[in-house]
Amino acid sequence: MWWGLSFLGGLTVIFVLVLLTSIVTGEAETQPAWLGIIGGPILLGTAWACYRGLEALLVSKGDKSYAMVPEQRRLSVVTSLGAALGAITIAVMGSSLIGWVQAELIGIEIEEQAAIVELVARGDAVELALLTLTAVVLAPLAEELLFREMFFRRLYHRTGLAAALIVPALAFAISHWNPVGLAVYAWLAVVFALTYLYTGRIFAAILAHAGHNAIVLAILVFGPESPLQP
Repeated sequence: MWWGLSFLGGLTVIFVLVLLTSIVTGEAETQPAWLGIIGGPILLGTAWACYRGLEALLVSKGDKSYAMVPEQRRLSVVTSLGAALGAITIAVMGSSLIGWVQAELIGIEIEEQAAIVELVARGDAVELALLTLTAVVLAPLAEELLFREMFFRRLYHRTGLAAALIVPALAFAISHWNPVGLAVYAWLAVVFALTYLYTGRIFAAILAHAGHNAIVLAILVFGPESPLQP
């Protein structure tokens, strides 16, 4: 009961924040591109903080809060760093394979979010710096705390691995507002979740996420198909 109430309460908070953001910033077409980019992690980070507060409330009422794995089963920091590097490789290679299969089978190529492409195409140094900060630091931190440290961890201990992988992966994919990329985002969610489960350390999932985003951003900015290329 209390878990259901906490979930609904968190969704209500997210809805209110989205509504307030739209009122304050005005219509989407009048917003600068960077506002939508940096606003997402801030919103998700706020949602995580709300869920964390609700979890503390549940614990105070007798509910149990479990760590991802017992402390004695956590990998060492050095080993976890190695696992994060491996997860980056798996994430990038898997994403590329999914993109290729999707393009070959159904003829739909995966494209980056339009707001990000627009921001890169302008080539403004300040905006590119904000994009880099968001993609490599803020987004991995906020998204891993919410979708893995909170949702995946709690679902894993209450429902088992299957539901804990599927439900947060779908939420993570949908949150990116990129329908043609749903399969890729779901794949990434599974990779990051298993990294967290394997190491027992959320920082490993955050690093894997950050490394993947850094590679994708570098390709977008410096690659042969970059909008910055003449």
